[in-house]
Amino acid sequence: PLTLFQKMILARDTARGLAWLHCGFDSPIIHRDLACKNIFITKQGELHISLFSLSLSLSLSLSLSL
Repeated sequence: PLTLFQKMILARDTARGLAWLHCGFDSPIIHRDLACKNIFITKQGELHISLFSLSLSLSLSLSLSL
């Protein structure tokens, strides 16, 4: 079982991964199906977010007309 500290680290890493998906590209990627079953931890403790079949890529185009 994971300790509370380990769970907090995983929560932080998940938040960082989602922030990278949302802000790290010209078109943000929205996961839309984040669940414990879609987060994997390697033997080295690395976190991987998976199952992007329901993900949504947003094309943000803003136009201002005055």
